[in-house]
Amino acid sequence: MKITTKYLMLSSEAMMSFIFALTSPFVQLHFIKLVSPTIYTISTLLTTIFCAITQTILKDQKRRIIFKKYLALVMITDVIVMIIVNYFGLNDANIRFLGITVLNSFAVVIWITIMSDILNNALSKDKLTDFQVLRQSIGSWATACGGGLAVLLSYLQVEWIIGAIILQCVGNLVFAICDYNVFKQLQINNIIH
Repeated sequence: MKITTKYLMLSSEAMMSFIFALTSPFVQLHFIKLVSPTIYTISTLLTTIFCAITQTILKDQKRRIIFKKYLALVMITDVIVMIIVNYFGLNDANIRFLGITVLNSFAVVIWITIMSDILNNALSKDKLTDFQVLRQSIGSWATACGGGLAVLLSYLQVEWIIGAIILQCVGNLVFAICDYNVFKQLQINNIIH
């Protein structure tokens, strides 16, 4: 794997970890107050069921090959639907909870699985483990930094729910662009080698 590909993957991981650690406490607390226990329970149940369905479909390499061809479409759909769900979810928390449930259960599971598959093909054994541990480490440090800033903002009692949601949507867009570039670079390297 090229060093630029590694840096792209690591920096986008750090960015997303930081953004979601910074924004998620505010977003979750805001919306949890607005949703009924029934909708919350249904969204949790549906997440489990839909994830199980998606993972069952993706357990076969032949099916993953099909989804690899359409990864760009999955990423674009994820970004667009996230923006739509957040826009309409501002006025109705039920829409947000159920929309994010569907989004995370299908698009995100497909996206993560295909990226893991292509990474597994690019690296193997110790190199794969080394990279995964480095990635988790960078993600954890970025999460700690984002969480620390979130603590500071909560202490200052800053109300910035719309800004937090916009930051999550923009972060998701940037992450999709980075991941798709990584995907294409790793695909090219796997074909060459």
